[in-house]
Amino acid sequence: MSERSRLGMFLGLPSTPSGALLNDAMGRARFARLTGGILFLSLPAIVLHRVVRQAAALAPLAESLAPHPVPGHGLLVYGLVPLAFLSASALFLAPGLFLALALGRGERVGGWLLSGLALSLVTVSLVAGVATRLAGAPVTGVAFGLLCLGLAVACAGLLHWKLQRGLPPWPFSQANGGFLLALSVLLPVGLLMTLAPKFLWESFNGDGAHAFESSRLVLRHALPFWPAGAGDVAHFPGVNSMLFAFPNGWYLRLFGEVDPAVRLPFLLYLGVLAGAVLAVGDTAERLASRGLILVVWTSLLAFALAMMFSASYDPYSADVALPAAQDTLLMVCFLGWVHSFLVRSWRWLILFTVLSYTASPSGLLLMGFWLLVIPLVVRPHPWAAFGRTAAALFGCLLAGALLPALLGALGLPRPGEEHGPLGLLRYFAYLQVTDWKRLALVVVPCGILPIASLFLWRRQDEGTRLLTLVTLGYFLFFFFLAHVSLHHFVPVMVLPVAVAARVWPGPERRARAWRMAWQGTAAIAVLLSLPRSFALADARRRVGATISESVGDYANSDPAVLHASTLLHAAFPYDGEASVPDTSYGGSPLAWNRYALHGARSDSTNYVLQRAERPAPAGMRLLAADGDAALYIRSDSVWQSQLALRPPTPVGSPVYFIPRGILFHRPYPLPGGPRIIDVQASLKRAGIDLAPLLARLGVRR
Repeated sequence: MSERSRLGMFLGLPSTPSGALLNDAMGRARFARLTGGILFLSLPAIVLHRVVRQAAALAPLAESLAPHPVPGHGLLVYGLVPLAFLSASALFLAPGLFLALALGRGERVGGWLLSGLALSLVTVSLVAGVATRLAGAPVTGVAFGLLCLGLAVACAGLLHWKLQRGLPPWPFSQANGGFLLALSVLLPVGLLMTLAPKFLWESFNGDGAHAFESSRLVLRHALPFWPAGAGDVAHFPGVNSMLFAFPNGWYLRLFGEVDPAVRLPFLLYLGVLAGAVLAVGDTAERLASRGLILVVWTSLLAFALAMMFSASYDPYSADVALPAAQDTLLMVCFLGWVHSFLVRSWRWLILFTVLSYTASPSGLLLMGFWLLVIPLVVRPHPWAAFGRTAAALFGCLLAGALLPALLGALGLPRPGEEHGPLGLLRYFAYLQVTDWKRLALVVVPCGILPIASLFLWRRQDEGTRLLTLVTLGYFLFFFFLAHVSLHHFVPVMVLPVAVAARVWPGPERRARAWRMAWQGTAAIAVLLSLPRSFALADARRRVGATISESVGDYANSDPAVLHASTLLHAAFPYDGEASVPDTSYGGSPLAWNRYALHGARSDSTNYVLQRAERPAPAGMRLLAADGDAALYIRSDSVWQSQLALRPPTPVGSPVYFIPRGILFHRPYPLPGGPRIIDVQASLKRAGIDLAPLLARLGVRR
């Protein structure tokens, strides 16, 4: 028996040959229906490309109404915007979906969606970048929509050419494939309709504003890296955290540079994530039943609510744009990587290795854990599979190490280093061993019952055991760190769902009790994941409206503007400072700069950011300066009233509450919290002083 066959047997892969499925080939009639349907669904996005901008402009009307409908605008907000999102997502996925079928990745709906998104991430982003380069300016609006439509038609043509030489697989031959696709389309759209104010009108927190500004860069430049002159914003993203900016750029190009454009991709990823979980969940014994599809979606709804409302460093709101969208994209890419490994598709594994590596620093960690546990689980050792996987990962590491030097040699901005290997050392400066409340951070958002499936060792095949050990190893890695955030545990929220899907009982009569128990706990998890309040955080927009900036050209992502915005810290503390939120309002200069008046002033202007060499504005005094820019203030009473703002806090569900002293690096014990171990101080007492070495390496404590 070949190693490929042994690996398939050990990992519980579907062993049914493709010809054993009834009507599993595409054929001309199916090709025509599928192509016509996808292209027809893609058209409204081009016609309706302005509706998201129009809806976003209603934010001032919605401040006191969320989550209730905005009077007189129901058709726009709850009809045209969801339709535009659905159509745009189909438009962006279409090239990848056609290519995936042409390349034979259509045996299952879940795998088809996974492969389609992966190929679109490459093709749509590449074509958009090339078009911008040739045009000398960002290609946006109708022009970008037509460009994507043309790309989709070209990929459909390739599929038709492939059809002449064989019969590509038909994804809907899989039982319940249409049901899975229907839920993957309708549930994200339903979530958008239900929580439209959250997506359209909530003001950015610091993470959301950072995602927005970095994503705007790819409209004008090949990569989302800032020059050092941009200030603190240049630390992120890096090579291992940049992928999210490219699909964000799709929506920004089509819908305009508005806040919802960088939140809507989360819903696209969520739909594909369900397919990814079920693609990995398919085993030799059975494929997904409708009951399994429903309960997986219920669990993912709990995950979505947790990320949308509770995953935040900001005390006043969580932002869908970051980290929810980025972490969901990571899980889609990693599950695509797992699926490619399980079906021994090495070319696809290379693609998903690159995507997982560039999606998030956790991608490298997850793939590394997988490699470590292969020798512990799989017998006999699949050394050839191990070698191919390790080589792909090593190639990414080598490219990631060389890229900064290459970009520097070309005079281009270098990647940010916030999540570089040396930067990550700071997380290990403080440890803890007793914060058992962290278990709730992963048990609830995965739907509760799936955690139990991790311990059903005897019922697991070797592929499932690999997933189990990676999940447990990843959790322990972050459990012992003193300072963590909810989003650090995202893989442990999602991977148990895939494990539970793989141990799902085959015959329906045996599955009923399991399904009822899981569905019940998942429904409880959804309720536990609901936030304390659905009210929108709007203070950042109101404060930003009192700021006037004239340092540079914000509309074209001038780095001088973002560097100058850091002066706003002289007026308001950062959200991680001890005074926030109890004794002072605070936040991120990036967020206030987003809502500032750029190149203009109004009667409500209380702060002016301008070039330092310009005369002081009449009636204002200097508050701060850095040599190139200066911040002036008009009224101290307005300033004090803003510092006295107390937006509702903490945000999100009480289940996911993390004290501020755990979120941020504060080297003192928390009242009633876990004992925090200062590793550097402990080593120094033992005669080992790491401070000089860390300073030389540039590691910030």
